[in-house]
Amino acid sequence: MGADNATRLSAAKITSLDELLQAAYQKASREKLSTETAIHPALLLHWARCAELAKVSNLGDLAHIVWLDAAGISSLADLTAWENEELELIEKLKTAKEKRSLDIKLPDKTEVAWWIKDAKRIQTIIEV
Repeated sequence: MGADNATRLSAAKITSLDELLQAAYQKASREKLSTETAIHPALLLHWARCAELAKVSNLGDLAHIVWLDAAGISSLADLTAWENEELELIEKLKTAKEKRSLDIKLPDKTEVAWWIKDAKRIQTIIEV
């Protein structure tokens, strides 16, 4: 996100993932927030999707969301698309971990299967 964008969001009274999701899940509210913060609506949409992804239980902290995003998984739909392909997703996460030199423990197949199952239970609220 970067310090500059974090400062802009903070000035708009957005200091948590939940607040970001609430402020950016609707297209009209994203446009308003974009005008207020000078952050492009597409970037706000991306962050809102990541914030929604953070609702998956046992996913971990924000570092895991950044890691998933680096592997190309930035929404609930992206994660659920990997159902029955957990080992392939683990390889993709391993590659992203190595590219970014992340100090995060690779999940096992059971853990990834749980993330996918839990992501399927969460109703997305984001409007495109």
